[in-house]
Amino acid sequence: MKHLLLIFFAATCSLISYAQNIKFEQMDSVKKADYLVKLAKEVVYNFGPDYYKEDLVAVISNTPEVYSSTFENPEVQKYVGKKYYTIILHEKKTKEKGKYIAKIGIWADDGEPYYVEFYDRIGTTFMLRPYKQWIKEGVKDEEKVHYEPKEGKAIH
Repeated sequence: MKHLLLIFFAATCSLISYAQNIKFEQMDSVKKADYLVKLAKEVVYNFGPDYYKEDLVAVISNTPEVYSSTFENPEVQKYVGKKYYTIILHEKKTKEKGKYIAKIGIWADDGEPYYVEFYDRIGTTFMLRPYKQWIKEGVKDEEKVHYEPKEGKAIH
């Protein structure tokens, strides 16, 4: 009975994951853009709360980019060739080229975040530990990127 229940649970999780992937891929461009912006802001809120502001403006890449890597880690290599959107968050008043609060990569197939990088190039990748797992387990303060106003740089 336990094995049957375990198989049922695994199958249900797989189906939910599959349905979620299809759902993201089939969104129209407006819904997809709204989703990407909302998720990007959520990622910043969770991993760089000092950088989060209500009035962040998003710029979404027009076409997905293709991930490439020279890392030999098999956990990273499995993502090579996968497409992702880049969402760049600016403050409303600052949209100068090269000036941004955060860049967030979100996979084009399933709508899951793959990295966040704050303006000073410090960030986190979600390839080895998925974003949902971080959120479920709780992001510890030492895992967040904090802004040090006196120094004008991030501390991790």
